[in-house]
Order: sequence, then structure tokens, then C-alpha cells
Amino acid sequence: MRSADDAWFEAVDKDEPLEQGDILRNCPVPVFASALPSTEEAARIVEVVYDLEILDVIILSQSCDITMQDGKPRRVEDIVTCPAWELPKLREVYPEIDRGGSISEIIKGRRPLWHALAPSSISGLERAHTFLEFRRIIVLPAAHLEALATLQSRRLRLRSPWREHMSYAAGALLSRPAIPEPVPMPPKPTTSPPR
Repeated sequence: MRSADDAWFEAVDKDEPLEQGDILRNCPVPVFASALPSTEEAARIVEVVYDLEILDVIILSQSCDITMQDGKPRRVEDIVTCPAWELPKLREVYPEIDRGGSISEIIKGRRPLWHALAPSSISGLERAHTFLEFRRIIVLPAAHLEALATLQSRRLRLRSPWREHMSYAAGALLSRPAIPEPVPMPPKPTTSPPR
């Protein structure tokens, strides 16, 4: 019988095609320079400057879009991911995360920019609580992620229904309507209502 936290994940071999909910460890992610070129520099050819950041990422793209089906090529060549922080690393990178009960608020689903996953105790793929940073969407070439997956002997895959719950949370974040002003209050009646 599986432990409760292992019900969340399964281990998949490196030869398995990528799917939504796969966690890839140590993924190189380009981080572009935040400074924009001046008007004078923009008139010339400007070299794009970036660094590489190594992150664990989880695949958010739908499996049907990123896998070949019936010999047909995948529907998209780029895969949507986001950082998947284990709790100790999250606290190191974002020390303010523990202030004001943020961790428990994320776990309760009250912080739409984040999503929490249970820990894994699958042998060789142990993982502390994992927090998905939806506020940082990373789009990477499918070939890049497939090559990375082949370098890892096994990887964690989020099981159903937790995969769909993650997908729903990511979709809800992106589909929230941005209302510039709240609905105005109706005027108070100036006369007494009829009896």
C-alpha cells in the first residue's frame, strides 16, 4: 500500500514522454538582463545578455499538446513550466515566505500566485513539500526539456487528480478578470419605500 504522500506522485523512466505534472530537476533556464538598451544603443545591434539559472521546474502544458500522438507531431514546440521549489530552498531564496503565515495560506489555496504539493518519499526521488511559483512562468523548447529528461534516470510525475488540481489553479490565476475599479455602491433611497 502506498503512503499518503506517494499517492500524489509516480516515478517515470527517462524514456517516457514528457507529460503535464512532470518535475525536471536542475533545469538550465536563461535569465535575461533586466536593463533595456537606451535609444542610442537600440539603433545599433545590441547583444542579448543573459545568465543561466538552474531550477527544478514542473510542466504546466497539457500532455496532449506536448506528446506525439498516433505518429503525428506535437502541437506545440515550446512547453510552459514554472519553478518547483522544495520548502528548504524556497525559504533560502524567499526568506520572507514564512512571514504572516504565507506557507499555510499557500497550502490552503489562498495565494493564487503559488500552489503547494505534498512531499514525496519515493525511493531515490524523495522531495520535501514543493511550492509551485505560478508568478514566474517559464517557456522552454520541448527539445530542451526532452534532452534534459533523458539525462535523468527517473523523474516524478504528479498523479491525477492532483495534476488536474494544479492545472486548474494555474488556469484560474491566468483567467482572473482584472477589474480597474470595484462595482459602485447603489445610492441610498431618499424616501421611504412604499408599504
